[in-house]
Amino acid sequence: MLFALLMLALPQDALLAETSMFDATEVAERLDVTSFPNSIGPRREADKHRFADYGFTEIADDAGTAELTSADGEWVFRIRVLGASGDTIRICVLDRALNGGSYFTVKPVEISEGDDGLFHATGREITSPDCQ
Repeated sequence: MLFALLMLALPQDALLAETSMFDATEVAERLDVTSFPNSIGPRREADKHRFADYGFTEIADDAGTAELTSADGEWVFRIRVLGASGDTIRICVLDRALNGGSYFTVKPVEISEGDDGLFHATGREITSPDCQ
């Protein structure tokens, strides 16, 4: 009985948490950025899906967070893996203008690997206290 009460006291994410077999850099390199809302939206093109396709070719790994900066240095994305459960991975996506603009969002996104080898957003809305 005590065990059941302890399980109820844990956050839902803690019950489902597993370690992802993908690190943040690999996820960032294979993430379909057209599968979820972000600042790339207005310039989307049919055959472009990855950050590199939109000029985010510089990736730095900072303590488990992949940081992608646009070639002109005016935009940055940060991808951090929050956890995994079954065939889905939860990531935190930071999307920020560095060009003096005010665009700045941070939100959790659930992704899964597609047949094309890219990670696509599942479309399920998730929350995470670790992504704010």
